Formats: sequence, structure tokens, C-alpha cells
Amino acid sequence: MVTTPDPPRMVNVKRFFMSLSTNKAEEVARELVTPKVTYTVPGRSSVSGVFQGPDEVQRHLATIFGMSNCTYDVLKWDDWMLGENHISVLLTMQIQRNRTMFKGHVMYLVRTDGQDAISEITVYFEDQEDAHRFFY
Repeated sequence: MVTTPDPPRMVNVKRFFMSLSTNKAEEVARELVTPKVTYTVPGRSSVSGVFQGPDEVQRHLATIFGMSNCTYDVLKWDDWMLGENHISVLLTMQIQRNRTMFKGHVMYLVRTDGQDAISEITVYFEDQEDAHRFFY
């Protein structure tokens, strides 16, 4: 079976998401996003909002890791889908907070620029109400 190597934009998106569970997340994430990156979390929970620029995105991710005592675990990378304009990442994750757990599918929709850097990330939860209850 012949496999085609991933295009550079897919490699960068994979590096970004894989780094989130390492101690190099901040360093790797900064080198893979544009200066005007936008990270959108729809909904009405404490982690919802639009975060612009590498600093805001890093602070948002640090907030999530902090509120969960770094228990953000990807249980399964379900799919990486490469489209003309976007890459979607579907995963099953769990995160714990104050003796409660959120477990479910999450989809990240990612756009890259002409230099293969990440310019937009939008997060979609399988069950938005569950996410709202967990992150209140």
C-alpha cells in the first residue's frame, strides 16, 4: 500500500494538536499560528469566546488546562480530514474538573494561510449543553 505524505499544512495542524498534551505546547503552538490567529469557542460557558492572536489563544488554552489540573486527555484521534480550505480534526476526549468529567467528541475546524500556518480554529462539541454544564 502506497501512502502519500501529508501536505505541510496538515503536518502543522497535527503538530499543533499533538503538542497540546506535552510540556512544549506553548512553544510549538506559537511557531505554528499566524500573528492574527483567531480561536473561537461557541456557546455560553466560561471558556466560550473569540480569542485573537497567539497570546490570547495561549492564555485560553492555559485556562482550560489550569481549570482541569491538566487532565485534558485525547482518548482517540477519530479522524483528520483535509479539505480545499479547511482541515477538520475529530477526536474523543475527556477532561476532569471538581470531581466531574466531560467526555465526548470534539471537532476542531482549522484554516491555514498561504504559508501553512494556522489562521483560524473553531471548536465544536458533540453536546454543547454538556460542555456548558462542565465549563459553566
